[in-house]
Amino acid sequence: IHMTLEDILKVNEILPVDFFLVKDSDGCNIGAGIFYRGHSKIVQGIFLGDDMEKRSLGIIDFLVMNIYEHYKKMDFDYIDLGISSMCGDPNVGLIRFKEIHNCETSLRFTFWWSPDNNQSFQINPKK
Repeated sequence: IHMTLEDILKVNEILPVDFFLVKDSDGCNIGAGIFYRGHSKIVQGIFLGDDMEKRSLGIIDFLVMNIYEHYKKMDFDYIDLGISSMCGDPNVGLIRFKEIHNCETSLRFTFWWSPDNNQSFQINPKK
C-alpha cells in the first residue's frame, strides 16, 4: 500500500500518528519516520527512511535509538518497526539491521475476506 501525506493525515483523524524528522547542522532533512499508535501499549512503524548520500552518518541508527527512548517514556511495551520484505520476499539486510537493534523477527500474516461465501479463505495467496 502506498499512501500520500493526505492519506496519512486522514489516518491521524482515527488514531494518533507520530512523525519524526532528523535534520543536519544546515537544517536539511536527512531522515524521517512515521509511527501509528493504534494500541495503548503497541506502536507500529510505517516508514523509516534516510538520505542515501548521507547514509554513512548512521541516521537510521540515531532515529531508531531516539524513537525507542520516546516510546519508552510513553510507557509502550512493544515497538513494531514494520515489515522487512517487499512483495513477500524477505529483505535479509533489513532483518539483520533490526535484529542488531534488539528486534525479534516474526511472521506477519495477511488475510483476505470476500463477501462471496463460495470463495475459500486464503492466507498470503501468490498471484
